[in-house]
Amino acid sequence: DTFYIITANLIENSKIGYVKEKIHEVNNLDEEGLKQLYIKVLKNRKISDKGGAGLGFIEMVRKTKGKLVFDFVPLNDEVSFFYFQIGLKKNQETEDNVKIEIAETKTLHKILSEHNAMIVHKGNFSQEAIKPMLIMVQDNIKNEDLAGQRKVFHIMVETLQNISKHAYSDEEDKEGIFILCKTEDGYIINTGNYIKVDKVENFRKYLEKLQNFNKE
Repeated sequence: DTFYIITANLIENSKIGYVKEKIHEVNNLDEEGLKQLYIKVLKNRKISDKGGAGLGFIEMVRKTKGKLVFDFVPLNDEVSFFYFQIGLKKNQETEDNVKIEIAETKTLHKILSEHNAMIVHKGNFSQEAIKPMLIMVQDNIKNEDLAGQRKVFHIMVETLQNISKHAYSDEEDKEGIFILCKTEDGYIINTGNYIKVDKVENFRKYLEKLQNFNKE
């Protein structure tokens, strides 16, 4: 019943009080109060490339008609992780059948960090959907040597195209999962997709045959 948008980023500890104050302010206002605050900020606050004096928080609450959920987890004396979550209901009158708590986000982030996951995509693997992933990977591995970049990118294209073209689906979209992890020695690419049961055995034998070949 709800789309959840969840983010996490580093924030200087000295700015936590300001952010908390802004979020508490918008969470405690009704629709008219939010409108008046929005106008007040536009008239009286300086807006720059670095921030809109809380305008983003105001707009999110106005558009979703929900509360902003957040938490701060200290990393060291200088910075903390700022976890932020907002839900966008399909129908304001209905209750969520399945609620996502911000604690789940923190747990997921911890797991992904422990496994050095750089990118995780689960869902649609249509040609249109995989293009942004290729761009993100290019940006994430741009510090790699050129030969390394090409190898990771080439293999990634092959794995994504494999899901996009060959994964089983009884709908128009191809369902799958892609994970890119960075290790001390290089990168690990993990994928998953559906395959029809009657094709599994032949496919398994084919892959095992490939595994037993040497390079020649």
